[in-house]
Amino acid sequence: MIALFATIGAETGVIGRGGKTPFDFPTAYMQMHQICRGGAVIIGRHTFEHFRSAGRLPSASRLIVLSRKREFRAPEAIAIVPTLAQAISHAGKGHTVIIGGPEVYEEAMPFADRLIITNVRAHTKGDAFFPAISDAEWRRTGSVQLSVGRGTPHPLEFAIFERCSPR
Repeated sequence: MIALFATIGAETGVIGRGGKTPFDFPTAYMQMHQICRGGAVIIGRHTFEHFRSAGRLPSASRLIVLSRKREFRAPEAIAIVPTLAQAISHAGKGHTVIIGGPEVYEEAMPFADRLIITNVRAHTKGDAFFPAISDAEWRRTGSVQLSVGRGTPHPLEFAIFERCSPR
């Protein structure tokens, strides 16, 4: 099973601004860590570098970074591959989560079985966006609402979407 996980501005579809996430708050990261735990995680190089510099790399049994830069280096336990096809092959069977960025999401959408979306109910400006979620391709199978509170500066909705027909 391949899932895409993203935290997005519910009104705008924004996932990034200036190479960083505009949603830097504990609840979003806790959700990411829970979703990624125990599986393979595929992550684009820019997103990897942002999370690494913030000390917030996801908990995963296998971390796979997509990078076309041959000189890019990461700790030995992290696989570096140049294509999404290679990353999916390297991840193997089982639970795989893809966590961005925008180009990775766009390319990965046809391979995904599930979307796990944290919708942030705040008007957010940015320059990177999650691909549109088509009602013809995806059906919402569950959601949980969170109000503003400790670790949650904006109202949130955790939503699950399943692909309508097998890929």
